[in-house]
Amino acid sequence: MDRLTIAGILSELQLSPSEGGFGITDNEAGILSSIFVSTYMVLSPVFGFLGDRVPRKIILAVGVLVWAVSTMLCSFASSYSELLVFRSMVGFGEASYATIAPTLIADFYPVEQRATALAFYFTATPLGSALGYLVAGEMAYLFNWRWAFRVTPPLAILFTVILFFFAEEPPRGATEVVPLSMNDEAEDDSVDGDKLNLRDFLTDLRLIWAIRSFAYSTFAFTAITFVSGAISGWGPTFLQRMHCTDAADAGRCKSEINYKFGIIGSITGVAGTLIGAVLSQRYARSSNSNSDPVICGVGLLAAAPFIYLAVFLPPISMLYTWISIFLGELFIGFTWAPATAMLLYVTLPTQRSFAAGIQTLTSHLLGDALSPFIVGWLAGNLYYNNDFTRGKALQYALYPTSAFAIIGAVFFGISAKYVIGDRRMVEIQEHEQIGSAGVLPEPSEAYFGQVSSSLELTEGPIPKDTDASPRPADQIS
Repeated sequence: MDRLTIAGILSELQLSPSEGGFGITDNEAGILSSIFVSTYMVLSPVFGFLGDRVPRKIILAVGVLVWAVSTMLCSFASSYSELLVFRSMVGFGEASYATIAPTLIADFYPVEQRATALAFYFTATPLGSALGYLVAGEMAYLFNWRWAFRVTPPLAILFTVILFFFAEEPPRGATEVVPLSMNDEAEDDSVDGDKLNLRDFLTDLRLIWAIRSFAYSTFAFTAITFVSGAISGWGPTFLQRMHCTDAADAGRCKSEINYKFGIIGSITGVAGTLIGAVLSQRYARSSNSNSDPVICGVGLLAAAPFIYLAVFLPPISMLYTWISIFLGELFIGFTWAPATAMLLYVTLPTQRSFAAGIQTLTSHLLGDALSPFIVGWLAGNLYYNNDFTRGKALQYALYPTSAFAIIGAVFFGISAKYVIGDRRMVEIQEHEQIGSAGVLPEPSEAYFGQVSSSLELTEGPIPKDTDASPRPADQIS
């Protein structure tokens, strides 16, 4: 909900100070939308690195608490600068949560059930986003924009208490071939200073980026976040500028657009995520399947024309605009569960939180941290340097977003070439090094080493896979 609160009240923040807003420009609005993502992406690898080494429940509880306090402080901002600072602090909380929660789910559910579990987890994103539009718009309409930031903090604090005192943390790798809990020494989840050094950080960073299916799917995910950031950040404002031109009815009109945008987002987000999970569960169970990146690529290709139509059609027909938004968001929703499931099975359990943090940093740095700012900058320049209305300027600034969906599909297609080999490499690493010891290995230089020709998995002998990622040493030598 907090992530898209700004999008629901952006028009109110652009009002003059005498009308209760801060009088911000489109450029400043883009920065306000991006600043939260900037903090979120920078801190994600840090929390991911810690999440592979220290108790995850503590990180989650502290992060969500900071998240709640920062959101409440936004409601008391007396200037644009203060709101910018408080908004940036919200990213601290989501960085801790978004990088670690999927790895906990991976440790609760085996591979064959993981996509479904992740689907339920990711339905929180569209539902929360929809509620963010709805609650923010209604609070601004009934009271003022400040009340949009005062709804979620009490709920977040309540759930922080429940998480800290009642939730149990599973051992890392608990659902893998041999549970980590078989190793008595591994059950001690205390903080080990020897594990928190720069060398470990850089070694893990190099090993993770050497996984080519991970790298290309991360670039694809960047394209998804670029599109999502632009549409979710500017979509309601764009439609409001096109249709809420009557000053006497502007408040009701804006609230109605937020409501429709939110309802469509919740329905398509839940439906798309669940459909993607069902497809992943059905076709990607086997380690010989590259269905997950294919599902994601097809979803983005299908979404691209509807994203374009959603920007093109508002001056012509709102009915067809809403239909295009519905279908575009539905197809984008196909990608969430399969993309995350793929990240979890091409990385070792002892690297997953860090890998999630790296993917978060990259995808948001080049994705939704940039897209709202770029769209706002383009719209501002088109408005001031051409004979455009503000609505028309924003329309032209949003047109390029559909191209990024196609770019993302291409990267998923490349990832499909390597995902089978990389997935098998993880299985081999676990079988060879767990063996009779029952211990999941720490990440090592042998991660992408030679395949044992004599090793047999349940599906039969495994030859060396030429499409698996090479050893990192081979790449840098």
